[in-house]
Amino acid sequence: MRIYTEDNVIDIRVLETGREDFHIGVKVNANGFVAQKDSIGINMQSFDVFLKQLKAFQNELKGEVILDSMSPGEFQMQLRAAGKRYHVVVQGQISRTIYQAESALLNTLQFAFRVDTAYLKGIVSDFEALLADHKVTTA
Repeated sequence: MRIYTEDNVIDIRVLETGREDFHIGVKVNANGFVAQKDSIGINMQSFDVFLKQLKAFQNELKGEVILDSMSPGEFQMQLRAAGKRYHVVVQGQISRTIYQAESALLNTLQFAFRVDTAYLKGIVSDFEALLADHKVTTA
């Protein structure tokens, strides 16, 4: 699935699913800054709550909805109502820790861009369909 504008893209693809979680790959290209990370764990129950909140957000255009990775700080995406009724801000971060020479080096891309609410229905549909083509695997 994709969330995009002329200059910004968030690509999310499902890599594998389990009973209680699933793993996604995410690539963010925000205003010329690019980050990519595979195997981000998402809790299935948290994702279901996110979907319910996203549907309510689509109807009311108030507040915010947040999708968080299971590992704190690894990935977060937030959709929130902007000042005008026809804009939504997509913002968040994607991080990766690189271990080199006994050091942990954290690399993080924080992103933010506006999306016209005309695209919100498609975004909701894409999130609803995200897991539809993936069978649950047992680990």
